[in-house]
Amino acid sequence: TIDEVNMTATLLNEFITNDGLSYTDAMGHMQRTDDGGSLIGWAANTQGYVLTDYKPDGSKALDIMNLDTNLISYRAYKYQWETNAFYFTHDTIEFEGVILPGDSASAIAIVYNNTESDLTLSGYHSNQTAFSVLGNFPKTISAKSELELTILFLPGSENYYTDALTLYSDSKSDSLRITTQVRLLGGLITHETEIESPEKQLKVWPVPIVDKSVVEVDKGEQIRELRIYDLSGREIQSYSNIYNRSFTLNRNSLKSGVFIVKLETLHEIIHHKIVVK
Repeated sequence: TIDEVNMTATLLNEFITNDGLSYTDAMGHMQRTDDGGSLIGWAANTQGYVLTDYKPDGSKALDIMNLDTNLISYRAYKYQWETNAFYFTHDTIEFEGVILPGDSASAIAIVYNNTESDLTLSGYHSNQTAFSVLGNFPKTISAKSELELTILFLPGSENYYTDALTLYSDSKSDSLRITTQVRLLGGLITHETEIESPEKQLKVWPVPIVDKSVVEVDKGEQIRELRIYDLSGREIQSYSNIYNRSFTLNRNSLKSGVFIVKLETLHEIIHHKIVVK
């Protein structure tokens, strides 16, 4: 609180994370929530903090961390944004089969209108242009009825594709937007042969990884490139121009959890799950 007469400032409260982060280099944000709690967006900091949600008594309700500390969340807000007025009948849509870069695949997503009146879907949002919804918006769903949406997957290059499709309905009268989401799994798209059962082609030891592990391929092969993805499909680490039969994988910035190793040899691509303890 500021006393402009006596020119003093008095600290009323402070929020400190478990490892002592109490400031950011730039930006940052605090929001007082309706229940009397506080949401802090930590913005630019080297510890990877994105936001912390504090209950009214000051205890933590939620921490969100960033695996890549080079990424910055400018601000953080908390709102009741997802609705039960309409929803996808499945939480995940997976595109299966062999899909090459430039090819396309489609899947059906069913949306249910849970209200007693017709509902207008205003549009959708996806993070990657590889995923789109066919047909024009707005679309109308009758009361207590379902609507089938055709989702098109068109990968343009060799990459790991995953996304969250957000479907929204806007009300012009009070500028209200309600949304629902479905997860889209396109998987790894490549021109090369993919080995789904790598037990004979690949060895990793020790597991789980505590400090480091050795990755080794069969005799006569060489590791050309190694990439590590989290379960959402985001690339965490990459190593190029290895050209050796074995490679020592250090834990480095990997947190505890399950990850996917994509390993390219001279002749094939191998997927393998690893556990970091």
